[in-house]
Amino acid sequence: MPSTFHSVSRARALFVELNARRKASTVLAGVTVLATVAYFLAGVAFAAPVVTGNGTFTYTQGDPALNIGAGLNIAGGTTYAGEFIQFAVDTPTLNETLSFISVVTASVATGVVSIVGSDVYLGNGTTADVVGSIDATDDGAAGRPLRVNFVDALESVVVNPGFENGLTGWTVMDQVIDLGVTNIASCPSIDTSTYPAPVTNSDNNPPSLGGIRSTTAATSNSPTEGTHAARIHVSDVVTLNAFDVVHGPAIFSSPFNAAAGDLIGFDWLGIEGFDDYHVFGYLIDSGCIQTEVLDATGAGSSGWATRATAIPTTGTYRIVFVNGTFNQFGGNGAGASLIVDNVRLKDSTINDAVVQALGRKLQYANSSFSAATTRTVDVTAQSALAGTGF
Repeated sequence: MPSTFHSVSRARALFVELNARRKASTVLAGVTVLATVAYFLAGVAFAAPVVTGNGTFTYTQGDPALNIGAGLNIAGGTTYAGEFIQFAVDTPTLNETLSFISVVTASVATGVVSIVGSDVYLGNGTTADVVGSIDATDDGAAGRPLRVNFVDALESVVVNPGFENGLTGWTVMDQVIDLGVTNIASCPSIDTSTYPAPVTNSDNNPPSLGGIRSTTAATSNSPTEGTHAARIHVSDVVTLNAFDVVHGPAIFSSPFNAAAGDLIGFDWLGIEGFDDYHVFGYLIDSGCIQTEVLDATGAGSSGWATRATAIPTTGTYRIVFVNGTFNQFGGNGAGASLIVDNVRLKDSTINDAVVQALGRKLQYANSSFSAATTRTVDVTAQSALAGTGF
């Protein structure tokens, strides 16, 4: 019949190339791989995900969708909570579709990734939990990119993380803090801070005048999330000796649960007042084990920066922030501010293995019988710290 003849005579094979690309890429032995970008935060190096296992696949136009992701490998990322993976056809046409191999019911088997409708599930041995969903706009149809946005289930674990409700959920210690001596959150503090060369006695010298201290949820200094940030401030300090460091005030959070490998992050800003800032922060678990998350000294303003630290062991934690000032000029006057905002915890469950398993379900289809003979599909994987921020 004419319709059958037309279909068969014009069907041809086209080659689909699966490439891993970002703004910067490196060609190695004919395979395009992601350029690795390192992020050094809280003393730990984090790198951008590396996508390999690219390939060339033969697809016959008009055939059912072809699995082109089976050999995809993803490594080197951190957690993908709150981040994404995206697949896109170069110079797409309306006839092209990207999709995933899907099932009717999600598997509960541990570590198994399933796609049901637009939701991505991860089995834990008992249930299957939603860990992501296909973007409502970039759904892979009609030449559009196919993007999966991963959930950020732990974003609100820390009470009042952006200080939009004042200091609710946080305890203020409006006093001079002697690290290594003062108890914070019912635990002895440990002084792991780095002190500048002129300092001869850490922060152990009691100031002649403790100064004027205040801790508020302030709208100044351009908070990074919402309209407020915690401003931990001291002014009018008179040090006992020239070049002393004086700490205080401090704040600490309500307890929160975290699993080993989860990432705790926050935005911070140090500002000199009468003299340099000398700021400090740490995690403290229920056994009073301390993990440093911030240690910085400087003049002027640090500018907003993000710090992130991996949770060392599963347990219950608080996070502590300690303001401080360094009498850098030796004139005995000191004062500074520490601004903190957007404290957040990211789930380590959504890792490279999960995203790789999802990517290996990628399918390509083309309904046109006059398509170009070679089509390229690009892959962009973004984990926490590998994008514009944590």
